[in-house]
Amino acid sequence: MTAEPSTELPVSVAREHFADIVNNAAYHNEITYVTRHCKRVAAIAPVSAVEDRIGRGEIPRRGTGAALDEAIRRHIAAYGVGDSSWAHEYEESRQAEIVQGSAWDED
Repeated sequence: MTAEPSTELPVSVAREHFADIVNNAAYHNEITYVTRHCKRVAAIAPVSAVEDRIGRGEIPRRGTGAALDEAIRRHIAAYGVGDSSWAHEYEESRQAEIVQGSAWDED
């Protein structure tokens, strides 16, 4: 598997060149890492690269309950199977998923 070419840009520059960045991802398989204060905070990547990583299980699909599964695993490891106070952590994960979903669904 060959690595896709990549670029790093501050968010202010990425905003000004968004259409070009999307075209580079779509037509040249380029990943652009968007930075804030010199730290990577997001990436604009070809769909195929993301779908490949989802298929290998490296990135959980949104809405599959992956966040819930992870929260329950952490809770059981810390408190044991009989403790049911994990419900609060579940509710927080569910609310975060709803908020993220609504942001994505507004296209």
